[in-house]
Amino acid sequence: MRIKFYIWKKALMGVLLLGAAAISLVGLAWAQDNEGKDDPLSHLERRSIEISDPTAGKKDPIIEEIKAKAEANRKSRLHQKDQFNYTKEDLEELFEAGASIEDIYRSDQLGNEWLTDPKSLIEEKRSQNKSWASVEGDIKKQKETELAVLGKKHSKAQAAFKNQKISTAEKIEILQTLEEQGDTSLDQALSTYQTKGLKGLESMKRQGGERQ
Repeated sequence: MRIKFYIWKKALMGVLLLGAAAISLVGLAWAQDNEGKDDPLSHLERRSIEISDPTAGKKDPIIEEIKAKAEANRKSRLHQKDQFNYTKEDLEELFEAGASIEDIYRSDQLGNEWLTDPKSLIEEKRSQNKSWASVEGDIKKQKETELAVLGKKHSKAQAAFKNQKISTAEKIEILQTLEEQGDTSLDQALSTYQTKGLKGLESMKRQGGERQ
């Protein structure tokens, strides 16, 4: 789901009794574009946030850097579709709460890279007065520690990961599934996650619980 923000300016000129003064009104609106875009490399639907400002003469280098990081991460994942996507209502709520355009882009990128709800990352940044570099560093450290613990318990899976294009966060999700389903479910977990993502693993866990 690609979401576009359209930012425009309207100028209204009024004449006062003793002179002329210019009055500008600034409006902000969002529009949602539901047409997907095929990734030429993966042939999978890419879901990302795109900002469009008709008054801008050039692209924002910070936003372009974030978009490049998001694209690079997609190519290194087993399941390449973004699994967290902001709705129009989410965006309205976040902007009303004071989120910036960079906050939206950065949280979307980090949320999909580390499989964490993007809105929770914005809240963490705001409530703890963190920079995005600090938020990213903390979640990276947390996930790598978690993977190290799980990896020691599932050496067979760790060996299998070497033959897969799979991210740290995805490895954790697979290993957490094995914690409930057992190591014999590794091939099924990898196949299910690759095609269906987190929802597929959640379904596996539910089915396993029903059989017990």
